[in-house]
Amino acid sequence: MSSVSPALSLIITAKDRNNLKLKDLEFSLTLQTFRNFETLIITEGNSETAKAIGLKRAKGDIICILASDNYLNDPYFFEKCLKPFESKEITGSFPLHYWYYKYDDILNRYFALFGVNDPIPLYLCKNDRASYYADSMSGFPILWTNGSYFIANMPSPVPTLGDNGFFIRKDILMKADIEHYFHIDVCQDLANLGYEKYAIVNTTIWHRTGGNIIRFFLKRIRYAEKLSQGRRWFMVTKKDLPRLCWFIFSTLTLIYPLYLSVKGYRVIKDKAWFLHLPICLITLGVYGLWTIEKLFRKTID
Repeated sequence: MSSVSPALSLIITAKDRNNLKLKDLEFSLTLQTFRNFETLIITEGNSETAKAIGLKRAKGDIICILASDNYLNDPYFFEKCLKPFESKEITGSFPLHYWYYKYDDILNRYFALFGVNDPIPLYLCKNDRASYYADSMSGFPILWTNGSYFIANMPSPVPTLGDNGFFIRKDILMKADIEHYFHIDVCQDLANLGYEKYAIVNTTIWHRTGGNIIRFFLKRIRYAEKLSQGRRWFMVTKKDLPRLCWFIFSTLTLIYPLYLSVKGYRVIKDKAWFLHLPICLITLGVYGLWTIEKLFRKTID
């Protein structure tokens, strides 16, 4: 670690320091070729307020937001994601794909292959990583590419970005409403201020968020509750309603989810692609019941 002020500050949110995945992440940091960084592991607050706490403590000019279940499989990850910042026009950068690891559990492989942790953003073109059946991020207007990364304007409303290997200039991020930090909210704040040029870097990050499918969907319900409690960002806006209807129609008619699975399987032969239809059906059921319950609660109130 350099004795001079770090060029990069890593903010890692974790429930506790003894998390085994966090220890794996820390080990992966030692393998990075770029060494001028500081590591801030924040266990205070919740996963979002912890990011704001870390941001206030950070000394680096560039911030990288990581989760404790990330792993840097590419030893040149920092070098690649920092390269675009040589242009002062760039607000931030993030990897193009989640890392696909064929020996990972099937749920993690599914998420990596489709580039989402929830199928709805995929249908809304708000996925935070590209699918392995696609050449680029859906929904992002690509301005140009040099082979190592794409330069694109952040769409508005913004996709589900701001975490899992998300790099951004500290001085720009401080202009967002960090006192009410939510990773997607702050990206929307900056887009509203005109900071919208990002680099989508041709590299990967491992996001080990899968595991038990029941626990996963319980986590998605808690996430939906967070979004409904005074957050400024919403998954679905009025202009997203046609795409949401397309998701519902596609799921109920079964054909399009199966088509995407077959399309993906032709690129990477993995049965995890075929989780897409059951995941879509469960997602529709879980969010549908949650929405009905919320409407019923409002009616009673």
